[in-house]
Amino acid sequence: MPIQAVESRRLYTQIAEQITRLVQEGEFRAGQQLPSERDLSQLFGVSRPTIREALIALEVSGLVEVRVGVGVFIREGAAPALPATAPSPIEVQQARLLIEPEVAALAARTIQPEQLGLLGENLRLLGQELEARRWSYALDREFHLVIAEAAGNQVVYGILVGLWDQRGHTVSSKFDEHIAASAKARARVLRDHQAIYGALAAGDAKAARRVVQAHLSQSVRQMTDNWLSADGG
Repeated sequence: MPIQAVESRRLYTQIAEQITRLVQEGEFRAGQQLPSERDLSQLFGVSRPTIREALIALEVSGLVEVRVGVGVFIREGAAPALPATAPSPIEVQQARLLIEPEVAALAARTIQPEQLGLLGENLRLLGQELEARRWSYALDREFHLVIAEAAGNQVVYGILVGLWDQRGHTVSSKFDEHIAASAKARARVLRDHQAIYGALAAGDAKAARRVVQAHLSQSVRQMTDNWLSADGG
């Protein structure tokens, strides 16, 4: 089957659909390993992060099994049903990076003692999750949305609720699941949240902006790093 050129809109979904058709037409068979991210990227003419999003969508659909650091394999007896289309998980994180540092800077000037108390309790619970080698999307969401609420702008708060709702989509949540499997990644998030709390408690807007920007920049890097397959390049 010839590879078709893809449009710019929701590239990862279009690529996932093409790979699904290749499997259905016998180009790839059950148990077979898909080409590396690098090779798929060259084949489709898109970036490796876009390929990664497509492969995660196929994992959610049940078509493939992702073995982090090894590769991606066609599942036996798969009857794929692609998840509903949603914004790119990486683009959602990039949107947060554009907005949340300034929200944190504003919150540092306006946050109330009871909101700091909520953040402190959130950190305590997150620490307990880490000790149990678990990760909580709900606590992560709560932490950032308390900060958004503390900024006192309901329009911005609504935008961030929408972005977090999109992060709860199956493809984005599967992305998070893979990254959070790393104890190092989980511990880094806790340290970042503690630093954010410290800046807010001190009323230091510049520090709050800086630490949130560093936190979300690292999150975007984790999503775009070459962690999915073993080809490494």
